[in-house]
Amino acid sequence: MNKLTLLGIIGLAALVMGMITPESGLMAGATGNNNSKSKNYDSNYHDDDDHHAKKNDTPSIRVYKVVINNAGNPTPSTESFGFKPIALTESGLTGYSFVEIRGDGHCPQNLGGTITLDSGQHIDCYIVNQPTPTGGVINTPPTVKIYKVVINNAGNPTPSTESFGLSINGGAALSNGTQVTLQVNTPAILNESGLSGYEFVEIRGDGHCPENLGGTITLDAGQNIICYVVNQPTNPVTPIQPGVIFHYNTMSFSFANMTYGNSCSKPGAVPPCVELANSNDGNVLVVDPKLQTDTTIVLFSVVETDKVTQSPPQFATSPICVLSGVGPHTADYAQDPDTTPVVNPSGQMGFEFQCSLIEADNFKVSYALIETQR
Repeated sequence: MNKLTLLGIIGLAALVMGMITPESGLMAGATGNNNSKSKNYDSNYHDDDDHHAKKNDTPSIRVYKVVINNAGNPTPSTESFGFKPIALTESGLTGYSFVEIRGDGHCPQNLGGTITLDSGQHIDCYIVNQPTPTGGVINTPPTVKIYKVVINNAGNPTPSTESFGLSINGGAALSNGTQVTLQVNTPAILNESGLSGYEFVEIRGDGHCPENLGGTITLDAGQNIICYVVNQPTNPVTPIQPGVIFHYNTMSFSFANMTYGNSCSKPGAVPPCVELANSNDGNVLVVDPKLQTDTTIVLFSVVETDKVTQSPPQFATSPICVLSGVGPHTADYAQDPDTTPVVNPSGQMGFEFQCSLIEADNFKVSYALIETQR
């Protein structure tokens, strides 16, 4: 019988026989990282969310006893095992051996480990025992299954797990879901050689999994865990969601000075910047790498600079400007390249607006981009 089936039977037995119930869990206040005053914990309320729990709640832990492979015998009472929070340990019960601690990642890995929680955290820990085999030794070796997870892959085919060079103790590259048998209470190193174009993100899974590559896994007899090694492309592409502002910016420019503010004509200037090659006709190109499609709504305003920030504030004028198009920032954008050339063509996209009734020299353009393509 595999472990998943066994756990399902245990959970069902818990519901029917009352072996694992809220009433059988020992609740205690855990060590906190703050000085908040004590507050009673409502047993009907459970929140294991580190970010959304009430910040003034005293952290707490509920501990359950789980007995597996008990051959249909009556389950001893929780109290008979004598476990004591916090540090989480137990004096033990004759005829039963400790197997593992399951539950939230904040639970310790082994008996005697400590628990430290932030204010408002409430977790459950399950101490697992089983009858001690004849001779008093559990001979079942521990195992770990390793899976590869690739996120933010922008719909591209996921590379094979073997191509990342996942290994235990430097052995052969593992396939996805490979189960590796470990030596009891002996550290095993989980690592990978890596794949070009992808970077390591994190390791997820049981609390016995290491936090980083090169970390070790140490298990007792009978323990079986799963670890997920997570990678993503070195430069992940985040899809633009339609209907929301995905980019905004403000830049300064001058109709009288080709190198003022955020002008693209400044030596070494790179986008985002303002191209003024055709400003004699009132045309301005706002170059921004975030603008990539013709399905983007462009909202913008052009307001005279340094007026409202004076003391006392003065009225800042705005020319009449309308969106005239979207196009690439190339040398061909200049209408008179001999007089006013594009000095630093970037090849990036930009949106152009044309202004009239220009009553000042220096302005700020503020804009927001909204994608509409689904």
